[in-house]
Amino acid sequence: MSHSERSEKAIDIARRYRGVVGGKVNEPEPYPILREIFPDHVTMTEEYLLADVMSRPGLTLREHSMIIIATLTAIRFEGGLKGHMNWALNVGLSREEVIEIIMIVSRYGGWPEEDEIVRLIDGGYPGFLEKTNENPLEKVWSHPGLTQGEHSLITIAAFVALRFSDRLKASISHGLDNGLSRERILEIIMQVTPFAGWPVGTEALRIANDVFSSRE
Repeated sequence: MSHSERSEKAIDIARRYRGVVGGKVNEPEPYPILREIFPDHVTMTEEYLLADVMSRPGLTLREHSMIIIATLTAIRFEGGLKGHMNWALNVGLSREEVIEIIMIVSRYGGWPEEDEIVRLIDGGYPGFLEKTNENPLEKVWSHPGLTQGEHSLITIAAFVALRFSDRLKASISHGLDNGLSRERILEIIMQVTPFAGWPVGTEALRIANDVFSSRE
């Protein structure tokens, strides 16, 4: 794929995922500054993440979004999470489902206090948690909206990002039992890698291969 083709693909995915504001594709908050001081960084990041990873056919944009939210929650990258929480709404996720993802991962990732989780959610959806009389966090746990397969997708992403090797092995195995194919599991790891780092992704691929081999 040529540079221009990758750029066009990236713009197409960005338009579908991030939406359009004032006739222009919505951009992450730091990008205007980065375009001034290091435009090549923005171009390379956009083309790799959007054109090379998120345009692959193995996962839907909804699933890519779920993985990104799980990853950013796991590594506690709050600055990036706010934008992705809102862009998720453009690809079929509801606010309740996004909150469920954050709650699942925050328990695995050791977020110590519910107040901290509420603050995190309120940063992306200001005032949303106050619109219901019942505790929305308790509601999510008592009436989960995600499927078993989606839950596996989220936990695999979280354990890759957190580098929880033993838990990742078990989660990959459960994912296979819940209907995730080997190819889709590899795509999950690929999507986590740009956010969590190449060494993290490489180690996760090794663990996935061990699980696949043990089930042959």
